[in-house]
Amino acid sequence: MRHLTSVPETPEPLMDVPAVAAYLSVKTSWVYDHRRDLPFFKVGNQLRARRTDLDQWLNQQRAA
Repeated sequence: MRHLTSVPETPEPLMDVPAVAAYLSVKTSWVYDHRRDLPFFKVGNQLRARRTDLDQWLNQQRAA
């Protein structure tokens, strides 16, 4: 009898600044100017974001 194991959930890929800019349809300079408002975190000295966090942030902006 084989032992069934669950497949681990694939983590959401992280987006760098150019990917965030493309996703939001803005320039990378705009992303850097608003980095304190956006849901970024640092990996080493680089900014990274998750698409789901950006989507939540966008929904909050619409409500504000």
